[in-house]
Amino acid sequence: MEDLNWIEISGWIAAFLTLLAYSMRTMVVFRLIALAANVFFVTYGFFGQVYPALALHITLFVLNSLRLNQIRRDINLAKNAQYLSDWTAALGPFMQKQDVEKGTLLFRKGDAADKFYLIKTGHVRLAEIDRLLGPGQLFGEIGFLTDVKKRTLTAICDTDCKLLCADEEAFTKAYYQSPALGMSILKLVATRLNELAEHNSGDFSPTRGTAEQRPWPK
Repeated sequence: MEDLNWIEISGWIAAFLTLLAYSMRTMVVFRLIALAANVFFVTYGFFGQVYPALALHITLFVLNSLRLNQIRRDINLAKNAQYLSDWTAALGPFMQKQDVEKGTLLFRKGDAADKFYLIKTGHVRLAEIDRLLGPGQLFGEIGFLTDVKKRTLTAICDTDCKLLCADEEAFTKAYYQSPALGMSILKLVATRLNELAEHNSGDFSPTRGTAEQRPWPK
């Protein structure tokens, strides 16, 4: 009877921990509590001879352990993330090719933000700050991260360009799939917003460059 009561208590603890895990908002805490629940369910299944529960929670223990390690690895990558050296590798699978002729107006300041771009070849000029972007550089992403979703600058092709472009849905998928990519985009946006603020205040110098790339293509 004592053994039976102990087994039942293990089962009830496991059930409580499972309920608690699903009430958590953060994935790390969720996985940790789920692992504890798995341990109690394994105990319950083994000593209570409930073998389907035993097999299930041994498997879930392994899966939760793998996912927890993956989450911790992604968090460390995000914490240590610098500007990506290869935006194409990170964003390419989400983007489509677009060939654009010299002089093409890609978007005007105040337009609705419907795409963001990555330059493969050629150069694009940001008119208001007279900044020239070159191959491998990302632009047009700021509009997706503002409440109004409006362009903050005008972009014109300074040469014939081969671009990669994607819409907001693809941007969101790429952003949330990789914490390192997400942090790099946030750093890029923060740098550009700072430059725009400096330009508007009259303290901007085009020769200073940014943390993304120094110097910018001339």
